[in-house]
Amino acid sequence: MKKPWYLKTGWVFVFCTLTPPIGYLIILTNLKKFNNKDKEQFEQKIFYLAIATIAMAFWVLKFTPPIVQKVVLCGLLAIFIGRKLKRMFKK
Repeated sequence: MKKPWYLKTGWVFVFCTLTPPIGYLIILTNLKKFNNKDKEQFEQKIFYLAIATIAMAFWVLKFTPPIVQKVVLCGLLAIFIGRKLKRMFKK
């Protein structure tokens, strides 16, 4: 069965990263077209939902006040740097 153009791998990824609300709509309205019995398609659906969720978090962050953006950015940097330091001292 041929997939519509908006369900092809590249297009779904583009929609999920650049315009997360549209990516969510595409994935959620076409859930039945992703076969849950096929492990590869199930993992692909979960991957797209995860990408759309992460992109949506950053997308929504654009509409928050600047102080909230700075706090979230500093928190993410602290987590990233903390993990790097933990790995460095663990060796």
